[in-house]
Parts: sequence; structure tokens; C-alpha cells
Amino acid sequence: MREPPPFGILDDPACCDDPGAAIEIERKPGGRKFDNRYVFGRYLQERLLSLDRTRIHRSFGLWNWLSLYYFDQLCPPALDGSRELLATETYLLSAQLKYRQSFRHLVRGPWYAVCEHGENARVLLIHTDRGSPPLATRGAVFEQLASRQNILNNPTLIAAAQKLYFDERANRAHWGVSGHGPGAVLRFALVVQQLELTYDTRACSVDQLISLLPNEFNEWKAKAAAGRQLDLV
Repeated sequence: MREPPPFGILDDPACCDDPGAAIEIERKPGGRKFDNRYVFGRYLQERLLSLDRTRIHRSFGLWNWLSLYYFDQLCPPALDGSRELLATETYLLSAQLKYRQSFRHLVRGPWYAVCEHGENARVLLIHTDRGSPPLATRGAVFEQLASRQNILNNPTLIAAAQKLYFDERANRAHWGVSGHGPGAVLRFALVVQQLELTYDTRACSVDQLISLLPNEFNEWKAKAAAGRQLDLV
């Protein structure tokens, strides 16, 4: 894509609706781009707090407006001015808001994750791919967990993933978590879906849920325990 984005319509009354409250947002708060998708999601959650969450949850117009507003960070131009676009649903929500498309939206996704899970959303939103702009990709952990609606909407499962896979000292997911090895996040997604056939995972504590995971998760359990011990020192 070489054509400039249509930023002019952001101020066009014919293309905008009144959100119902005065909202102030910045493209670069404090003059800086967002460090990662968690910081971005937390910023949106705070700025949109005065709006009715149940209403804006399905407000595809709002999310598409914000997508265009932040487009230079969601799809930054190369030196020659070209942009490498991802799938349409990455930037544009349809009025139908089908889950398989809506979770991929690069603006609504971080906002929703922070609203639902607070600091535990870090495992979903801070990924280890340092080769791409921080807001331009979803990351493998988000892709594996958020693509499954029953997981994304379950606080116990996301809190367990945060405890197992997030490196608090490095402020990112542990290396190897997005691979296909034993106990990695793909296996977590599959195993917890099996556990839900027998257990009410929402009623479990985080530690109870982790204790139900099979031996292939022992390495990740050990990392989580070591992290807690370091925090106590």
C-alpha cells in the first residue's frame, strides 16, 4: 500500500458520531509511541472509562475510528512510504462483530484484554517478537489464547497463563512460550479445554488450576515458583 491513509475523515462530521462524553486521546502520550500493546490497552481503558463499556464493546465505528487514528503505529510506513497490510479485520471491524474476526482487531483487542484481566493481560499483550513495531502484530500468546473465546473470557485461565509464562523481571513472556514444545502456550490452550470437560475452571483458584496441569508443564511450574521465591528475597 502506497496511498496515504484517509486521516482527513477523522474530523469529518459525516464520518463521526458523538461518543456521548468528552474524550481526550493522544497518538503519542508524553511525546512517545506506546512501548507495547499492554501499555496501549491500559491507556485506552483509562481514557474510555467514562463511556458505557457495554455500549462501546460493540461500537465498531469507534474502534475503526481509533484504528485510523493510530494507523501510523498499527501499520507504520517503510522508508519508501509503503505499508505492509495485514488482514482487513486487523484494522476494520464489521457491524456483525463475529468473534473470529473481532478478537484480531489491533485496537479493540488490547482494550478488551485490559478491561477483562487488568495486569494479567500482560501475558497476552507483551510479546517477545522484537523485530516488529510493538502495536503492529498480536503475538503468538495472544493468538493462541484470545482466539478461543472460552479462554479469553475466563479470568482463572488468563491468570494461570500469566503466572506460568510471564517473566516479571524481564517484563515479557518467557522465551520459548510460543513454541510447540511440552507445556508451551499452545499445549496450555488445548489441555485447559480438556480440563473444562471435567472441572469448573472458573471456580478454581489459580494454584488449583495449575496443579491440574500434567507433568509436561513442570518446567513452567518451576519457573513460576522460582519467580515467586525471588520476589520474596
